[in-house]
Amino acid sequence: MLNTRTLVTFLGGLALIPCAIPDAIPSVIPSVSAEPLLIPGGTFSMGSNKGMADERPVHEVSVASFKLDISPVSVGAFDAWLTHSHYETQAETFGNSAVFDMDSGRWNMVTGANWQYPMGPGQEKAPNDHPVTQVSWHDATQYCEAVGGRLPQEAEFEYAAKGAGQYGNPVYAFGDEIKKDGDFLVNVYNGQFPFKNTGADGYLYTAPIGKTGITPLGLTDMAGNVWEWTADWYGPYNGTPTKTEKTLRGGSFLCDQEVCHGYRTTGRTHSTPESSLVHTGFRCAYDVISSIPKTTMTTTVAKTVATTGATTGATTTEGPAT
Repeated sequence: MLNTRTLVTFLGGLALIPCAIPDAIPSVIPSVSAEPLLIPGGTFSMGSNKGMADERPVHEVSVASFKLDISPVSVGAFDAWLTHSHYETQAETFGNSAVFDMDSGRWNMVTGANWQYPMGPGQEKAPNDHPVTQVSWHDATQYCEAVGGRLPQEAEFEYAAKGAGQYGNPVYAFGDEIKKDGDFLVNVYNGQFPFKNTGADGYLYTAPIGKTGITPLGLTDMAGNVWEWTADWYGPYNGTPTKTEKTLRGGSFLCDQEVCHGYRTTGRTHSTPESSLVHTGFRCAYDVISSIPKTTMTTTVAKTVATTGATTGATTTEGPAT
């Protein structure tokens, strides 16, 4: 197995040379704090003709009902899963992962950086109530399968961020403005990217879960804080997926309005599935028919989960700009 990776691209995301995929592990149920939210199915206009090139064209998508975690997976929940599953993340296996240096404005591969110490050894330990980062797409997939779920499809994420058809077509998951009464509603990069982050929103890196990016549906962190893995391969809406990179949604604390503005409901980025990044986490989705209620794990037994393997379908039809 390769233990080094090469940083090759970044614009709100990161791509790394493909490496080995870990073997599957037994499913277990970690501790959780809230039941997933039911998102009623419907049809919506996906994409934007005013955003980045990969957000075009606007097209109609039908999404079946599904459930979505209210918040991204926390450090504490991920820790509980690792404790009982003995799973090793890809960053731990490789021995390094990608960290953004706020002082130099550069990405670096940092030896020893992982989900527990996302900035690297000797740096601050990740707080339990923050979204877990430095997890690859494969890590996220393993976790979601362990709790009887899966990663959300890209269309499902955007549909939920837009309020499942109940709140029009908002610019951001929390509305059309990033401030309310002078307070920031989202954790993003403030200042001149990548040279100076003023931290005007109160955070330089991740924020505690549930503090920002709160939607009318009651979902949290759907904009900013951390990019989130989705199930889909990245590619143009009217073309062929790359089959080399997975799509991420939601934007992060490194997004700013001038460079990527990725925290809009239609914002996208992409990275190879083995990449582990300091600004990337995930949440799980669940099929309504086959979903399994998440249960608190006891300290004496790791309960296994039987999954049906069913997936939620999303059909798309290219349509006119809206």
